[in-house]
Amino acid sequence: MKKTYFMRYFIRSLPLFMSAVLMELLSLLFQFLIFFMNKLALCTKISSFIDLVNQGIIYLNIGSSFFKNISIVLITLAGLIMTRELYFRLRYDSLKNLALSIRGTTKLRRYLHHIESFKASEDKTSKADMVISDYNKAIRKIVMDVNNEELLLYTKLPKEHQAQKMLKEVVSEIKEEVSNAYPEYLISGFERHGNSLWLKGTRK
Repeated sequence: MKKTYFMRYFIRSLPLFMSAVLMELLSLLFQFLIFFMNKLALCTKISSFIDLVNQGIIYLNIGSSFFKNISIVLITLAGLIMTRELYFRLRYDSLKNLALSIRGTTKLRRYLHHIESFKASEDKTSKADMVISDYNKAIRKIVMDVNNEELLLYTKLPKEHQAQKMLKEVVSEIKEEVSNAYPEYLISGFERHGNSLWLKGTRK
């Protein structure tokens, strides 16, 4: 099976967008510090302190511009990726299915995430924690794409054998969850293709 554009690119644009928002917030934080330091400089008459404040303002301006530029680049990339998918959905599918795909992906990742139980008395991560970490890494790559004709769910198999075993133990739960959430689709069983698992549903 082949990944759709949504699976390959669109779902990755959401972290890009969130990163852009974070960069913008950091830029605004630096601007606030610059405003505060300017006020501070006006309230003092010590020339050496004023010089120090002005030097700090220069560095903060550089930092603010850096985060602002990174934000612009990230939002541009995310926008280009989103625009292509939005155009495809509007012309050939529907925005409702796009929303269902995003919601379904997010819901499954949250539902299947396993809380790691690190031992407080040890510096080294236990074997069980490493297995859970590998499992969660695979869960974070689950993607569901819903369109008018079919439903596709993709997940990459973990590298560690025990983590694979954990994932395979919940495949029946995944199928049941998807079947209940999308009753208008006839869901088949999971199929393995290489190092990934696929679940396919066809519209009734």
